[in-house]
Amino acid sequence: MSADWVCGSCWHKHSDGWNDCPRCGKFEPRPIILTIHGNPVTQKNSRQLVRIPGKHGERLMSVAPPEVKQWHRAALLQLKAQAAQLGASGLGDEKHLLGTTVIAYLGKGQHLDADNIAAAPLDALQKAGIILNDYWCCPLHIYRERDPVRPRVDIGLAPYREGKE
Repeated sequence: MSADWVCGSCWHKHSDGWNDCPRCGKFEPRPIILTIHGNPVTQKNSRQLVRIPGKHGERLMSVAPPEVKQWHRAALLQLKAQAAQLGASGLGDEKHLLGTTVIAYLGKGQHLDADNIAAAPLDALQKAGIILNDYWCCPLHIYRERDPVRPRVDIGLAPYREGKE
């Protein structure tokens, strides 16, 4: 589990964001901000049923449409590049919760339910190896905004300690 955390009080860079800053003694970690450019997608309401032939007849299978798969491929490339630059990998476990904020900036004419917005970006963070499991992204804050010129998803990750959000 690694990342270069920066103290929001004294701007000292240190590797353990879940403990008080070694320089000033405060717990005020600055969040790591990651951005996935492109129209945000939802995995929940866009699945398609396809017929799969088999030796015992056809069966129905639920699959993600091509635009969701394409978004995931693009998101993975963008997140891996940003993670390498920030030195962030394998974040979050039962002792190291991540306060997480997901802000989806929807493109022109896009309509997504707020409760479905976080799944695709969190899955992409996990697949990119930035977080170990999206289960440890707690608390999770989700916002939906509109930006027809630059649709994207901004994700903020910060060490979280109970009562010190």
